[in-house]
Amino acid sequence: MNLQDTKKYYAPIFEAGGFVETNGRTTMPLSITVNHATVDGYQIKVFLDELQRTMNHPEEWM
Repeated sequence: MNLQDTKKYYAPIFEAGGFVETNGRTTMPLSITVNHATVDGYQIKVFLDELQRTMNHPEEWM
């Protein structure tokens, strides 16, 4: 798929970079591309909040 065609694509696209540790903190860049016809900003916020909670407590899923 060509990213210029994303206006016709309704599923979200997730792109993640590698983990980076800085000052004892591990981060990972994450890009989310969505079509606003199918996804609202609130839904992205809920997803990111849950993702952060999950990453903060790996003992629950590892």
